[in-house]
Amino acid sequence: MSDAPTMLVSGVTHVGRVRPHNEDAHFVDGEAGIALVCDGMGGHAAGEVASNMAVQLVRDKWTGPEVEHARLMWLRTRTPQARRNLLAAVKAAVVATNQAIIDESVSAHDKHGMGTTFTGALFVAGEALFAHAGDSRAYLVRDGVASRLTEDHTLLARLEEAGVDVGRGEPTRWKGVVTNALGIGEPTRISTFTVPLADGDRFVLCSDGVTEYVDDVELGQVVVALASPARAAQRLVELAVERGGHDNATAVVVRVIEAGGEPVPPSVR
Repeated sequence: MSDAPTMLVSGVTHVGRVRPHNEDAHFVDGEAGIALVCDGMGGHAAGEVASNMAVQLVRDKWTGPEVEHARLMWLRTRTPQARRNLLAAVKAAVVATNQAIIDESVSAHDKHGMGTTFTGALFVAGEALFAHAGDSRAYLVRDGVASRLTEDHTLLARLEEAGVDVGRGEPTRWKGVVTNALGIGEPTRISTFTVPLADGDRFVLCSDGVTEYVDDVELGQVVVALASPARAAQRLVELAVERGGHDNATAVVVRVIEAGGEPVPPSVR
């Protein structure tokens, strides 16, 4: 096995049937091991600006010198400290991106209040490192079962966690109220975590325009039934659009062929 994961990755997005603009953005690069999904918010298409800023800035920072140095140290040592340092570098890139979006929002009147959800994964040897804010989601599909990796940062999730009975018919009202996102001007909580990789793992990153219409069980079934990430991503988005398409819909599917090998020996560093 090589010192980095071998993977197939594909992403699909659709404006849906109602929205005038597609404020979702995504990026995939199998060679760099990057998968990103963002769902923008804000008037006058400012959400589109925010989501595209997030994708472009994180892409550049995750392939930049700080993250690359931490990634190489992880490849060489595979120590817990190297993992923590790499995860910290991944998070720092998203923190800087958050501030850049805030600065852009403040500097331009038509972009005031813009923000975006962010769910991203950096795949390195034997590990997937995630950063997350908002209600876009990440899933791991392993042994035919889809497991949700992220929490929705929404008012509904917060109320349910507090044990509040939101009543019948009320969940939809609170579900779309995002309490945590990049650029919103409030303290942004960026969740980070790692997932050990196994050969054959599949990951799905998607906006809420998909999960509004496709539940966790069906999502796993689609990904298992369609081995091609491109076909699986396309089908997930098609289902969302066919069943209503009231929001932009984006899905990224990753298939891990080989998870990655052992630390690089000193002689070849």
